[in-house]
Amino acid sequence: MKATLEIIASNLDHVIQAQQSGADRIELCAALSADGITPSHGFVQSAIKQSTLPIMVMIRPREGDFQYSEIEIESMNQDIEWAKKCGAMGIVIGILDEHQNVRKDVLKKWVQAAYPMEVTFHRAFDVTQDPFQALEDIIACGCTRILTSGQESSCILGKTLIKELQTRAGQRITIMAGAGINGTTIGDIMDAGIYEYHMSGHQAREGSNAQEKMFGTHPTLQLNDIQHVASVLSALALTELS
Repeated sequence: MKATLEIIASNLDHVIQAQQSGADRIELCAALSADGITPSHGFVQSAIKQSTLPIMVMIRPREGDFQYSEIEIESMNQDIEWAKKCGAMGIVIGILDEHQNVRKDVLKKWVQAAYPMEVTFHRAFDVTQDPFQALEDIIACGCTRILTSGQESSCILGKTLIKELQTRAGQRITIMAGAGINGTTIGDIMDAGIYEYHMSGHQAREGSNAQEKMFGTHPTLQLNDIQHVASVLSALALTELS
């Protein structure tokens, strides 16, 4: 089975760089330092218009926990409709209750509203109380895939759980590994039977002197590191051939 590599893009330059890197799919989000929130409508529309790769859109109204009010849920409903209208391949979303269980009632409605788009349940999964029950709940709601680091800070540390999730999921849903993916670690995760991977592909860059004058520091910017992504793709190709 051919592996799939998804790259995060938080601006239009990232979209172009992701295409140049040889990635298979792009996830659009804003505020990477906050683990991603919903990108602007203008960015979504422009990115989908110019991208040659399938686009997934993060739907998350704010940073912090994954317990949302009715007002926030309504806002997310509207963002789902916008992503669909713009021609996104899918959305990336998640919601939990106060006990860190999947809110099936809301998630199922989101999946229905998103159809025929794909739905990825994001790393809210990694703070669920019972990952195996969460797996079954997410499958029951009709999601396409789950993004997870195996409830650890990196997918290498969470490899054991990821492997068990893949075993239990079978062909019912795709398990996508994220957090800590690089050219060195990718082979270990493939050993767990995983064939979809998610990475930022970003490196830090210091701001300009003009920014330092304005803000008093060198604000750190982010850009896609094409060579870093290429090392992962090369490792994936070698593993597939072996």
